[in-house]
This record gives sequence, C-alpha cells and structure tokens, in this order.
Amino acid sequence: MAKYYGAIAMNPADVWLVAANKTKRPHDPLDAYNDWQLEVLGILQKYAPQLLQGFDGELNLSRKDVYDLTRRITTGVSTTYRERLLFLAKGIAYGNHLLGWNIPTNPILIKINREKNHITPSHFATRSQWQPLLTAFNRDLANCSSLPADQRLGQLLLSAIFYGGLIDSKWLSPWLQALLSREIYQEESWLWLEMERYPKFANAETLQAGQAQTRRWLADPLSQLLIYNHLKSADDTYSSLPPWTLLNNYLDRLKAPGVSLPRTQSELLKWAFDRCTGILPGVLAGYARGDILSTSLPTRVWLRTITGRTIPIGRPQAADKDFKPSNFKPLRATNGEDARKEEQIKLFKSFITQINPKRLDKVLTTDDGLKIITRFKNKHKKQMSIAMQMLLGWAEQLLNNRQSPLEGRLKKEPLAISSVYRYLKEIGVEFLAVSELHDLYILDPIDLELLYENVNLRKNSRRYNAHRLEYFHGYLRYFHELPKLDFAELFGGLEGSPVNVDANVITPAIYTALLRHLGWGENPDRWQTIHIIATILGYRLGLRPSEIQALRLRDILLHPQAELLIRNSYFFRTKTFAGRRRVPLSLLSQEELEFFVTFYRQREKEYKAWGNEIFLHFPKRRAGMLSDDEIFEPIRQTLRDLTGDQTLRFYSLRHTCFSQLTILLMLRDDINFEGFDLFDHPDFSEQRQKQLKDTLFGKEGYPNTLWPISLLAGHNSPRTTYKHYVHLTDWLLGYHLRHVINSRDIDYKSLSEISGLSPSTVFYHLDNNMENHPLLAIVKSQARKQSQRLRHPTMALATPIKRGVRKETSTALWLPSWDQALSDFLSTDDPAAAGYLHARKLPDRVNWPLAEQVYSCIAACKWQELKTYLPIIRHAIANYPGRWGGINYTHKSQVEQIQSLLYLCNIHHQQILVKYHPRRRQKKRQHEHYKKYWENKFNCTIVIDEEANQEGVAARGITTLIISAKKITAERLTTARRPRMSPGFIFALDLLLHQSKKLSSQ
Repeated sequence: MAKYYGAIAMNPADVWLVAANKTKRPHDPLDAYNDWQLEVLGILQKYAPQLLQGFDGELNLSRKDVYDLTRRITTGVSTTYRERLLFLAKGIAYGNHLLGWNIPTNPILIKINREKNHITPSHFATRSQWQPLLTAFNRDLANCSSLPADQRLGQLLLSAIFYGGLIDSKWLSPWLQALLSREIYQEESWLWLEMERYPKFANAETLQAGQAQTRRWLADPLSQLLIYNHLKSADDTYSSLPPWTLLNNYLDRLKAPGVSLPRTQSELLKWAFDRCTGILPGVLAGYARGDILSTSLPTRVWLRTITGRTIPIGRPQAADKDFKPSNFKPLRATNGEDARKEEQIKLFKSFITQINPKRLDKVLTTDDGLKIITRFKNKHKKQMSIAMQMLLGWAEQLLNNRQSPLEGRLKKEPLAISSVYRYLKEIGVEFLAVSELHDLYILDPIDLELLYENVNLRKNSRRYNAHRLEYFHGYLRYFHELPKLDFAELFGGLEGSPVNVDANVITPAIYTALLRHLGWGENPDRWQTIHIIATILGYRLGLRPSEIQALRLRDILLHPQAELLIRNSYFFRTKTFAGRRRVPLSLLSQEELEFFVTFYRQREKEYKAWGNEIFLHFPKRRAGMLSDDEIFEPIRQTLRDLTGDQTLRFYSLRHTCFSQLTILLMLRDDINFEGFDLFDHPDFSEQRQKQLKDTLFGKEGYPNTLWPISLLAGHNSPRTTYKHYVHLTDWLLGYHLRHVINSRDIDYKSLSEISGLSPSTVFYHLDNNMENHPLLAIVKSQARKQSQRLRHPTMALATPIKRGVRKETSTALWLPSWDQALSDFLSTDDPAAAGYLHARKLPDRVNWPLAEQVYSCIAACKWQELKTYLPIIRHAIANYPGRWGGINYTHKSQVEQIQSLLYLCNIHHQQILVKYHPRRRQKKRQHEHYKKYWENKFNCTIVIDEEANQEGVAARGITTLIISAKKITAERLTTARRPRMSPGFIFALDLLLHQSKKLSSQ
C-alpha cells in the first residue's frame, strides 16, 4: 500500500530514506545514504530487522528495546552522536505516522546555545583606562566627609556604577531619585534602593494609572558604607542635576598624571561593564547592563521572602475611578466532542453568518442583533467553550450602552450590527484557534500576552488587529476580571521591565506549611492527595495549572528515568512548540517522589478497572478532567490564609519554581548569604544543588543557566523566562558583588573616615575577614546601628508564618492559647505545676518571646499530630539539665525527632549549638570522624567539648543540644562564656506537657 510524503508516492520501506534526507549535511547528496547512516542501518538490520522490512501496520517495540538500539548506534561515536539519534527518531516518527507503527521514539539531543561570553580581548583593552581611575577614586575616599553635596553624590554614583553593577543608563536617574527621596531600606546586612521609572514617552493616562517600571538595587559593601555616610547629611540641594553632571563634577577631582577620564557617560558605563565581565557570570552582567530583563518582586513580597515573616497584602483596587467592577459569574467550559477547536470555529462561523449585513435583505437593528445572540446561545449553550462564550458576550455588550472606559469605545451608544460583525470577524477565528480549550480565568498574564501575540501574528493588519484585541480584553477585564495587560508594551515594543507581571513567590517554609495543612504527613483522603500532588508539581516542576489538569497516565514515565511528558492531547494543547517537553521527576524530593509514585500505582489499578486516563482523577467522576476550582481553589485559599497575601495564586508556585532554580544554579560556596531567610532550608543545601545540576546537565558539567531553566518552563527563549518568571535576579546581582573579587585595596585611613570607626577597629575587622569581601565585616557592624532607622515601615505589620490554620469543629481538640495557658499555669494548684514553680522559680531570664513562639507553633497542631510530639518533649525534659547544661542525645533517631520539633517551632539554625563529647581515650582522628557524623545529623554548628567518661558510652560519644534565644555567631563561640540553654525553650516544653495532660484527661 503506497503512502504519500508531500506529493510523492512512496513505498513503506522508504521511511528511512526520508529520514536520511532530513538529517543530511549540506554537501551530502539527496536520496542516498552517507557512511554513518549506513552504519546505523547495519545495526538496525542486525538487532531490529523488522524496522527495515517495510512492515505496514501496527509494529510494537518496547521502550527498553528502543533505548538498547539508541545505546548501540551511539557507542564509541563522538562526531555524529547527535545526528544518529535524530536519524533514528525521525525514522521511527515517520513509520508511526505513515505506516501505523506503534513504537516509542528515542531521546534526541537538543542544541542549547551558550550564554554570551563577555570575556573577550575587547573588554580587557580598557583595563589600562579604568584601573588608574579606580585607584585615584580609592585614594580620594578619605575625603568623603568633606566633599560638597554635588561631589559627594557623584562619588556615590561612581561607586554604584563600578562596584554596585549600576551600568544600565536608564536607571541612573531613578537611582539618584531613590537616594535623594530616602527610598533606602535595610534588613540584616542587606541594603537596597527601591527605584521607579516611567516610559520615555509616557502619556497622562499611563502616569495616572501608575504603570511604572520598578527595579531594586542591592548595595555592594563599599557603596553601602558611602550611603551610611551620606545619610548623616540632609543637604539635597543638587537633586535636580542630571547624573552625568554630578559625575563630571566629581571626576574633576580625580585629574592626575596617568589617570584617564571618560569623555561621555556611555564611555564610563562601558568601562564599568568591562570590569564587571571579569567578576560576574554572563547572565548577571547582561542583567546589569539591561540586555536581560527581569521583574523585581513587589516590596511586601520581597520583605516576606527575605525575613520569613508574613505581611498582609490585599487585592489591588481597580485603577479606573469612574466605574465599579462588575460582579460576574465565571463561565464554564463544555465537555465533549463539541469543545474541540475545529467545532468551535465552525460554530462561530455559523453565528457570524447570521449577522453578516451583506447576506441579508434587510438592515438589522440593535434589537435584532440581541435576539440573534440570545437564540444562538440558547440553542448551542451545551456546545460552547469559554472562549466562544466570551466572544458572544462581547458582541452582546457592543450592542448595549458602554459601561466602562476599559471597553475602548469613544461613544456610550450601542454600535451598529455591521460594526459588531467587523469586530468579531477580525479576531474571532484566530482567537478560538489559539485559545483552544484553555481556561482563560487561570492563565498567567504572560500566557495571556502570548495568546494575544499569536492571535495578532495570524493577521496581516497587525496594528489594527491589536486595537480590537485591546478593546476585547478591556471587556474581559471589566466583566470577567481578567488581569491587566500593558498593550503598549505588548504590541508597541516598549523596552524596560514589564509592568503587568504578577511577580509573587513563596518561601520553602511557606511551602512546607502549605503541604502540612493540605494533609501531608497524615493519612490524606483522596481530595487531599490530589491537592498535595498538584502543589508539588507546581512548586517543584513549575507546571501550569492546565498542564496539571490534563496530565494523563501515559504522560508519566518511571523507567528508565522518571519524567513527565508535556504534550498535546484531546484535553490539552501546548501554546508553542517549546511547550512540548520532558520534565524530570528527579527535581522532587525523595519523599515527594515516593508519594507521587504511590498514587500513580493506585491510578493504574483504577484505570484498568474504571477507565479514565486523567492522572488527577476522582473515583466518583466517570469521565473528563476535574475543574480548576476542585483542584486549585483549596490551594489558593490555604496559601492566602497562611501568608495573609490575597494576591497569591496557584501560578505563584510556577514563578517560585524558576526563581529558586535560577538561584540554586548560581549560588557560590565562597560567598556568605546569611541574613536571608529564604536559604535557611534544606532545599538550598549543597546536596540539593548537586542533584539539580546532575538532573539538568548530567556529565556536561555546568555549561550555562539561561537555557535549561527556559526549557523546563516550556519557553522559546530564556528572555521570556527571565523577564516574567525569575524575580530575584536583583538579589543575585548584589549577592555576587559581595565576592572578594569585587574588592580593591583601600587604606585604613579611608575606611576609618567612611565608617566612622577607629583605625584599630578597622584593622581588626579586616584581619578577621580575609576569606570574604574585606568590607563585609565593617558593613555588618555598621548595619546593626542603622537597623531601626532604615527598616521598612511595612515591617511593623509583619507576623510569624502560620504553621497551620485551625479548623474549629465540634470534635477537634486544641491546646489553649498562649495567654490562657500561661495564666492557667501560674494560678493552678496542680502539684506538678507547683513543683515546677518551686524548682525553677520562673527566673527573670526566661526569654518570653521564644517561649511564646515555641508554644504557639506546637499548639497549632491537631491533637492527633500533637501526640506524636509528646514523647519528644518528655525526653527533652527528662534529660535536662544534663551534665553539660543542655539536652543530651546519643542516638540518630533521637536527633531526627528533635529536629522535626525544632523545625516546627521555626527555630533558626543559628540559634542551635551542639556540643560533642567524645568517648574517653579516643584518638583525635576518631574525634574528627564522629564530629562529622554528628554534623551530618544535626546540620548546624558543632563544637568539641569535654570528654564523656560515663559507663556504656558508645564510640560515637554524646551530644548536648543548646537552644539560644539569640543567633550564635562566631564571636560568641570564641569567648570563654559560650551560649547557654534558653530557659524560655524549656519553660515552653513544660507548659505544653502540662496542658496536654489536662487535655488528654478530658
């Protein structure tokens, strides 16, 4: 039976000739095999001859057989490795398509462009110019306090440009404005400026709507010290001068023999960029110069990320003041065959024919058009997709009076039926073809942008068509509350950071609390299991909600490596070709993967018994996907309850995934990131970093960070990923600028003048901070003095992250609140409490905030969960105070139990000290060996203390756990008086045990 490839009839055996033509190099002849293709065919003839016999019909090979073929044709090959894989894959694909085979395709190699290499000879050519300039600049730092206001600002700006990565000319003026308007904030030792700029040709509507481009600049150590020095002065009389004028005024001071001064601002920024290429990764150098765009987090989300505390964030109010948002009921899609793209387009064309003025003998009035729409909707209400219903709703609204300026109509009167016909015809078919089966209510703004771009590309009159799309989206915003989009940027080519991206992320601590509240760690029911798996797939793999909804059992592969296949199906269509991808399940933790596989095995059995290949399926449902509300609404509501952030959506998990993966790929071992709560979690451990790099790069080492994240996200370009999904690039830039390579020699006099410290203190800090940036220790000492002054005012609203949300039911048992429990404890006549008061006498040194924190976190657990922690609490109380002033532990299982309790209580790892007591008469080598053993178990600071000489001490010795009320720094460990156990922690455990006894007796 002859098949057709293009217009040419072909024999079944010729599929390999077609594949050969598709994989040839330019100089190879057509319709002939080259040498390496003949070698591949020879291997196929030996191990899978049925593939070469032109078999027409279903031909089955297992995936294992295909992988064995892949290994055989590539063994010992280096030059044609990629071509051989592609040749085999295309031959199998053509056989499946043209001959009806049923063979899984083999993996192929995808070419990934490397990041642009900025370390070129041209960038080193300017070194002889900027190096003398920086030497003169460093010498002049000794005069920073005596400089006039304009020169002091010029000095600060020059430091930010060369040492702080401020080399994008568009952000020089916003940086200066933020400095002078005191938009300067600090948490721990991290200082930043909140910058804001408007488009160059912004109109009054843009300014009124507040469509500003925002960016956050994190200070390097030298610029941070200069900013502290600048804040001592209130002279801002030169705020109106442009940046280059201020720079020029200061550069005149640096004139000296052998010092070249830049002639223009562009030349100065080029010198700074040439210097950055030697100290920053290519991605961050491109971001600093503005070649790669990235959206910074909103202020409150940023503060939540770096502090680990929740700050209430309400839903944004509508920018339009002359109307109130409408109350709407979300449309629901139709299940069944008629919801397919082709059927929806056919349905739309039948409707458009009914209102075509040229095909009717009479002129239709507005009332006639409304009647046609009503009849059509009643007749086909069970066949229309969400997109089709939206188009009809827009047509109906165009035939009514305008209700909102968002609609884009100049007049409030209804449009003529001919105008409605023209509007719908311009975008209707293309909109249905692109939107397909997607639920537009849950699409991220970037996905909506992509959808509109694809609609626009299908039409020739792009500008005219863009206006109709803008009017249509205005209708959707008002009547269906779809997110706001910036059409000036979408179709006008505006450069700069996007203003419409819903940038929001969560921390690992919030993710852990979310899983716990959804039922993780208990015996979750079916709905809880679905919610937990959806959360894991969104947070760990960055899958879109529509991809999770439509995931089928056949899209999940567990062998030879666990992965998901995101591909087209009856239920789902990818938006672009890049959306068809493989996503490795090795990005999940071991516990999460086991949970996922257990549910997958269960679904396999259910599928054989009941059918329905959708992965997230509820047994009572016979067919179809679960709705968005059923899968994602409980997750959204729980996220908002835990954080107080009403803007969080399920899509925020996708943003979090790619932001955190980017950070993991760019963390360094030789830069300290303390003071950033996000990293106080096992997700950012060295083991996790290694696992991620092995997953993404395998044996290829660490080639680049741009493309792998983009491929995981399903984007055609990494620029899309960075612009819309990676939101901590600003912090990464500031983090890498803390590396010692970004420092230059500055004399003690200059540093003393900048910091206000004595030369001896400066020398002490520099001498004890040789491995890190030399100014970092000075910055941290000065930051403590400025902590209250520069703290963001919003932090007054911050509260600890909730570890769970209580659901009050008639059968639930809960411990009383902290205030009630404390009052009850102090006034009780219970002998146990009286004995405690007599023995411990409630010392004044009890750290009450820590005691309240520990008690409240554990008391938030359900009674069933609390009972699992009671043995751990009893063991801690029974072993305190031990011989060495803390809680003694001798076994690995005890350590794992107390660690789970400390993590539940949100105890920072820097508040934990473990003393290791080796067994007597062991050698020093054995001491170090068992110290590492306990370090791996506790994952915190461990110091070797007095030897243990009790009978029965194991070879691994004894450990003493100390919980401190304050963070344990290196200075506290070097002093003779080391941190002691906080009485507040022990008091909270006693209080919990006392209240649990009362509760168990009820």
